[in-house]
Amino acid sequence: MKKEDLHNVNWDLISDILTDTASEDQKTEFKNWLAQDVLNSSFFNEIKEIWLKTGNLSHCYSSDTNYAWGIVKSKTIQRNKKVVKLKRALYWTISAAASLFLIFYFSKNILSPEKAILSTTNNSIIAYKLPDNSEVDLNYQTEIKYNKKFIRKNRELWLNGEAFFDVEKVKSKPFVIHTQQGSFKVLGTSFNISSYKNDSLLSLFVKTGEVEFFPKNVNNSFVVKKGEQIHYNKINKKLSKKKNKTENFIAWKTKTLTFDDLTLEEIAIILKRTYNTEIRFENENIQQIRFTAQFKNQSLDKILKVIAMTFELEIQKTDDYIKLLEIKHEQTTDQNN
Repeated sequence: MKKEDLHNVNWDLISDILTDTASEDQKTEFKNWLAQDVLNSSFFNEIKEIWLKTGNLSHCYSSDTNYAWGIVKSKTIQRNKKVVKLKRALYWTISAAASLFLIFYFSKNILSPEKAILSTTNNSIIAYKLPDNSEVDLNYQTEIKYNKKFIRKNRELWLNGEAFFDVEKVKSKPFVIHTQQGSFKVLGTSFNISSYKNDSLLSLFVKTGEVEFFPKNVNNSFVVKKGEQIHYNKINKKLSKKKNKTENFIAWKTKTLTFDDLTLEEIAIILKRTYNTEIRFENENIQQIRFTAQFKNQSLDKILKVIAMTFELEIQKTDDYIKLLEIKHEQTTDQNN
């Protein structure tokens, strides 16, 4: 099983199989999954073995999430020392996936018995398929929670951070997303929401279909259609809407950037969202420089080098941010005798 395929694993199904709570339909689905690929069976056996060896983990679990993670990690390391015949790359993938499963299970069944929790760190982006077959990509430092009876009861989840949703259409069950700034209701569409806990500004970009936005503590709702983008300020309750000519808003997912006569200050905001890196400037003159270009699947270093070469700027890196400065040219003076 390749690392990039791990997000396609149905963790809920494996969880129910291991805990003997799977329905007959789930058991059939599980058998079909095992038959699809011989690695699926190896993958499950590895998870099951670690699962059995950590069977008492819930009894020693404390409120400290890191404590549980430490136990899982140590047991995985112990297995790494014992198993020497398995190919190293394959074993790394399987054991890492097993650890991921256990953490996912703990977050669902110990921290919050009724809710499944998915989250990303400062350095990770993940793709995940929800129980109703809707797909979601989570940007850096993002968390979603949803009821374990998601498809049977309703399609409702809670978001803190930024995520791109591609929602499966189910007419009888609208898809509802709750954030600190308000809620969103859709049937079948694709869109991007940025709503971080500490941000005063919420952003929504609709790629296909339409989304209805219900701001918190406001009587009105707003319908946002394909190609439209809104910004909502939760402090002054002001909402702005515009047509979006580019898809820079989801560049963190697509890695496709289009700069059409934008200032470097505007570009820095887009690059921070895309690469999770803050960009600063030596002075306001650099901030107001306008730039037109398109990049696809390019690194942040490559993009900044192009900008620096175009405008004769210097790139200065620190642990916390990147700074663009003017190149200081040495001045020579002629002395007349």
